[in-house]
Amino acid sequence: MSLKRVCISPTALKKIHAFVKSSGVREIGGPMVGYVTHENELVITDVSGPGLNGRRMPFNVTVDGEHSKQFSDRAFRDSGGKLDFVGDWHSHPSICIRPSEGDRLAMKLLADTPGLVSNPVSLICSSLLKIFRIYEWANSTQTLTAVPHIRLRRDIKFEA
Repeated sequence: MSLKRVCISPTALKKIHAFVKSSGVREIGGPMVGYVTHENELVITDVSGPGLNGRRMPFNVTVDGEHSKQFSDRAFRDSGGKLDFVGDWHSHPSICIRPSEGDRLAMKLLADTPGLVSNPVSLICSSLLKIFRIYEWANSTQTLTAVPHIRLRRDIKFEA
C-alpha cells in the first residue's frame, strides 16, 4: 500500500521534541501508534520513547521490544481496537534525515515480523535542524520511500 498522506497529532510531535531535546548527542526513538483512514491517510496519534531496556548511542538506537509491545497493546485496548502500531520514529544527531542502511534493515525486520504491520512507517528527525521526514516501507520493492504529503492535524480528538 502506498500512503497518500501522513497526518501527525500535535501531542505526538511535542513528545518527539521532548524526547529529542532530552537525548543530547545520542539517537533516541520509539514506537508510534495510529490508524489508516478509508482515504489511505495514516494518522499518527501517539508516540513513546525507547523503554527502560532500550539502548541509545550516538549513531544508533535500539527500542525495547517489550516496551513497544505494551505501549501498542495499551493503545489498541484503550481505543477499542481502532489504534495500533504503525511503525517507529527516531532521531539522527546530525542534519541528515535520510534512512541509513540500519534504518532500512530495521524496517524490513518490522515488516517481516508476524502480527505487526506489513508496511511500517519510520519518522526520522534531525536533532540539529528540528525537521523530520516520514518513510514508508514497501515489501514489494524492499525499500523505504518518503511519503510526499505530511501535515499536522490539530483536529485529532480520538475518543476511546
